Amino acid sequence: MVISGTTISGGADAADEAAQRLRLGQVVAVPTETVYGLAADATNANAVASIFAIKGRPQNNPLITHVLSIGDARRLTGAWPESAEILAAAFWPGPLTMVLSSAGQVAAAVSAGLPTIGVRVPSHPMMRAILAKSELPLAAPSANQSGHVSPTTPRHVLADLNGCIDLIVDGGPCAIGIESTVAGFHGEQPVIFRPGIITAEDIDQALRRAGVNLSPTPIFVAAESNTLPSPGMLSRHYAPDRPTYLFLRSAMHQLVNLFTSTSRSERMGVISFGSLPDRLLNAEVITLPADLYHATGGLYSAMRQLDRPEISAIFIELPGGDQLSAAGIGADTEPKDHHITRLSGMARVLADRLSRAALPWPKVRP
Repeated sequence: MVISGTTISGGADAADEAAQRLRLGQVVAVPTETVYGLAADATNANAVASIFAIKGRPQNNPLITHVLSIGDARRLTGAWPESAEILAAAFWPGPLTMVLSSAGQVAAAVSAGLPTIGVRVPSHPMMRAILAKSELPLAAPSANQSGHVSPTTPRHVLADLNGCIDLIVDGGPCAIGIESTVAGFHGEQPVIFRPGIITAEDIDQALRRAGVNLSPTPIFVAAESNTLPSPGMLSRHYAPDRPTYLFLRSAMHQLVNLFTSTSRSERMGVISFGSLPDRLLNAEVITLPADLYHATGGLYSAMRQLDRPEISAIFIELPGGDQLSAAGIGADTEPKDHHITRLSGMARVLADRLSRAALPWPKVRP
């Protein structure tokens, strides 16, 4: 299918075409199990520069390089800590990126000028076919305009990049639906730059099973930093164009009061994890599963579904409300970014993404 010069194509022929284009230095949108990526030959400086130009991506935001095997990852990296070996064996192929010292095999822009490289072995069959056929390491951030909600279907890619690229490879909806976990290492000590569906708890368990008693530590970097060690660390990211706010389930009265005070001509969008206890007037509500592992696959699609002109604002439930209540955060407390540090598991993962998409809580009109 061709739409305004951009072709959406699936099947074995699409993998062949994508591989051919990538070898010629072109940029192609490809499916992964996490989100759709905007791929180019990681060793081709001009091709990598095209990724940044198409996305409007800041030059200080490094890219993830996708490879077919652990052996391929080793060839692109320098030091390989024992912790990295354990995590690669436990989670690859899969949604884990590891930031390691670079062997200097890829274009400098891939690493944003840093002496490190983020590498991942994806599990999506189509992406693996493209890697095998192209025989290239592929730099591939999300296939969208920088800062916008990541795409999980070919149509999402088209909405952001129609006419900017020639080919979108259709691999179906992404099964996971959020970006990979990004882990780095201070010596043997694992650190988490970006949480993902492979949680800190999962990493901790994998290390302990292998006899390594090193719990991963989350790393926070100021958005104003000139050097970002990992993708996904910008303070404003994964964001719809519509104004977006978070709310606590325990503070539903705030949301009800806000909706009651707004004009009847305004239509709001709401995303919740499980059904809400109160009816919201003049709202389009999307209910995702209360089981957050199953909710991830639909979150970005829900955000994009509500991100349209007739929706005045989007309100998204901050997951993990039970954990926040246990920490003493009550119903009258507005959602704040620092609450994320009190969360664990998938609640922390989704709260990390949503906090970067959200604006300060709006004031209720008198």
